[in-house]
Amino acid sequence: MIEEKLGKKANISFEAPNPLDVPSTWADISKAERLLGWRPETTTEQGIALTADWYLANLELGRSVDLG
Repeated sequence: MIEEKLGKKANISFEAPNPLDVPSTWADISKAERLLGWRPETTTEQGIALTADWYLANLELGRSVDLG
């Protein structure tokens, strides 16, 4: 989806997992839904599109970051 949105082919390299990475998750939002009445409204596709649009609109911001 990201490749399609940005019109670029991803350069993927497979590396050994970082020992700090979480190997799996059982994330559950039912408590937030129960206590706060909150449910996510953005789909994965919408989230990727919004993020890609922000990225494209802010390319200069990223170029100005000093990575030391």
